[in-house]
Amino acid sequence: MENNTVENDFIKMTIVDGILIGTYKTKYIIDLEAAKKIVADRKILCNGISFPTIGLIEGVTTVTREARSFFGTEEGVIYMKSLAIIVGAPISRAIGNFFLILNRPKVPTKIFNSVEEAKAWSNNYK
Repeated sequence: MENNTVENDFIKMTIVDGILIGTYKTKYIIDLEAAKKIVADRKILCNGISFPTIGLIEGVTTVTREARSFFGTEEGVIYMKSLAIIVGAPISRAIGNFFLILNRPKVPTKIFNSVEEAKAWSNNYK
Protein backbone atom coordinates (compact mmCIF):
# COMPACT_ATOMS: atom_id res chain seq x y z
CA MET A 1 0.00 0.00 0.00
CA GLU A 2 1.36 3.38 -1.03
CA ASN A 3 0.78 6.32 1.29
CA ASN A 4 -1.79 7.79 -1.13
CA THR A 5 -3.58 4.51 -1.94
CA VAL A 6 -5.52 1.94 0.05
CA GLU A 7 -7.22 -1.16 -1.30
CA ASN A 8 -9.49 -3.82 0.17
CA ASP A 9 -11.82 -6.48 -1.21
CA PHE A 10 -14.42 -3.89 -2.22
CA ILE A 11 -12.65 -0.73 -3.38
CA LYS A 12 -9.36 0.87 -4.34
CA MET A 13 -9.01 4.46 -3.08
CA THR A 14 -6.32 6.83 -4.30
CA ILE A 15 -5.71 10.53 -3.71
CA VAL A 16 -4.79 12.22 -7.00
CA ASP A 17 -4.37 15.99 -7.40
CA GLY A 18 -6.28 16.67 -4.18
CA ILE A 19 -9.24 14.43 -5.07
CA LEU A 20 -9.99 11.07 -3.47
CA ILE A 21 -10.95 8.58 -6.18
CA GLY A 22 -12.62 5.35 -5.13
CA THR A 23 -13.06 2.60 -7.70
CA TYR A 24 -15.44 -0.08 -6.51
CA LYS A 25 -14.65 -3.63 -7.53
CA THR A 26 -17.12 -5.80 -9.39
CA LYS A 27 -19.05 -8.81 -8.19
CA TYR A 28 -19.24 -7.77 -4.56
CA ILE A 29 -22.35 -6.97 -2.58
CA ILE A 30 -21.78 -3.83 -0.53
CA ASP A 31 -23.44 -4.63 2.77
CA LEU A 32 -23.08 -2.85 6.11
CA GLU A 33 -19.88 -4.73 7.00
CA ALA A 34 -18.31 -3.79 3.65
CA ALA A 35 -19.44 -0.16 4.03
CA LYS A 36 -17.82 0.07 7.46
CA LYS A 37 -14.57 -1.43 6.11
CA ILE A 38 -14.55 1.09 3.24
CA VAL A 39 -15.03 4.02 5.65
CA ALA A 40 -12.40 2.67 8.08
CA ASP A 41 -9.88 2.45 5.24
CA ARG A 42 -10.84 5.95 4.04
CA LYS A 43 -10.07 7.28 7.52
CA ILE A 44 -6.61 5.73 7.37
CA LEU A 45 -5.94 7.05 3.87
CA CYS A 46 -7.16 10.59 4.55
CA ASN A 47 -5.31 10.91 7.85
CA GLY A 48 -7.62 13.63 9.15
CA ILE A 49 -7.86 15.64 5.91
CA SER A 50 -11.10 16.04 3.93
CA PHE A 51 -11.13 15.71 0.14
CA PRO A 52 -13.63 16.05 -2.66
CA THR A 53 -14.41 12.44 -3.55
CA ILE A 54 -15.26 10.60 -6.75
CA GLY A 55 -16.84 7.15 -6.47
CA LEU A 56 -16.82 4.94 -9.55
CA ILE A 57 -19.64 2.47 -8.96
CA GLU A 58 -20.05 1.02 -12.47
CA GLY A 59 -19.24 -2.50 -11.28
CA VAL A 60 -21.51 -2.46 -8.24
CA THR A 61 -24.74 -4.42 -8.61
CA THR A 62 -26.03 -4.39 -5.04
CA VAL A 63 -25.75 -1.99 -2.12
CA THR A 64 -27.94 -3.02 0.79
CA ARG A 65 -30.32 -0.58 2.43
CA GLU A 66 -28.22 -0.70 5.62
CA ALA A 67 -25.04 0.16 3.69
CA ARG A 68 -26.74 3.05 1.85
CA SER A 69 -28.06 4.37 5.15
CA PHE A 70 -24.60 4.18 6.73
CA PHE A 71 -22.96 5.95 3.77
CA GLY A 72 -25.50 8.76 4.20
CA THR A 73 -24.52 9.48 7.82
CA GLU A 74 -21.90 11.88 9.20
CA GLU A 75 -19.64 8.89 9.90
CA GLY A 76 -20.26 7.49 6.41
CA VAL A 77 -19.00 10.66 4.71
CA ILE A 78 -16.13 11.43 7.08
CA TYR A 79 -13.24 13.22 5.32
CA MET A 80 -15.37 13.87 2.23
CA LYS A 81 -15.99 17.47 1.13
CA SER A 82 -18.23 16.37 -1.73
CA LEU A 83 -19.17 13.19 -3.57
CA ALA A 84 -19.35 12.75 -7.33
CA ILE A 85 -20.81 9.37 -8.25
CA ILE A 86 -19.80 7.94 -11.63
CA VAL A 87 -22.37 5.56 -13.08
CA GLY A 88 -22.23 3.35 -16.12
CA ALA A 89 -24.84 0.64 -16.44
CA PRO A 90 -28.48 1.38 -15.61
CA ILE A 91 -28.14 -0.63 -12.37
CA SER A 92 -25.38 1.65 -11.07
CA ARG A 93 -27.45 4.73 -11.98
CA ALA A 94 -30.37 3.25 -10.01
CA ILE A 95 -28.09 2.63 -7.01
CA GLY A 96 -26.84 6.22 -7.17
CA ASN A 97 -30.35 7.62 -7.46
CA PHE A 98 -31.60 5.51 -4.53
CA PHE A 99 -28.72 6.83 -2.45
CA LEU A 100 -29.44 10.46 -3.31
CA ILE A 101 -33.19 10.26 -2.82
CA LEU A 102 -33.46 7.98 0.18
CA ASN A 103 -30.32 8.67 2.17
CA ARG A 104 -29.62 12.35 1.51
CA PRO A 105 -25.86 12.39 2.04
CA LYS A 106 -24.38 15.01 4.38
CA VAL A 107 -22.07 16.42 1.67
CA PRO A 108 -22.86 17.91 -1.75
CA THR A 109 -23.46 14.89 -4.02
CA LYS A 110 -24.11 14.58 -7.73
CA ILE A 111 -24.26 11.79 -10.33
CA PHE A 112 -22.09 11.93 -13.45
CA ASN A 113 -21.51 9.82 -16.55
CA SER A 114 -17.81 10.63 -16.90
CA VAL A 115 -14.78 11.09 -14.69
CA GLU A 116 -13.88 14.33 -16.50
CA GLU A 117 -17.23 15.93 -15.60
CA ALA A 118 -16.91 14.68 -12.02
CA LYS A 119 -13.38 16.09 -11.67
CA ALA A 120 -14.46 19.50 -12.98
CA TRP A 121 -17.33 19.62 -10.46
CA SER A 122 -15.14 18.27 -7.63
CA ASN A 123 -12.56 21.03 -8.19
CA ASN A 124 -15.16 23.45 -6.78
CA TYR A 125 -14.78 21.75 -3.38
CA LYS A 126 -10.98 21.73 -3.04
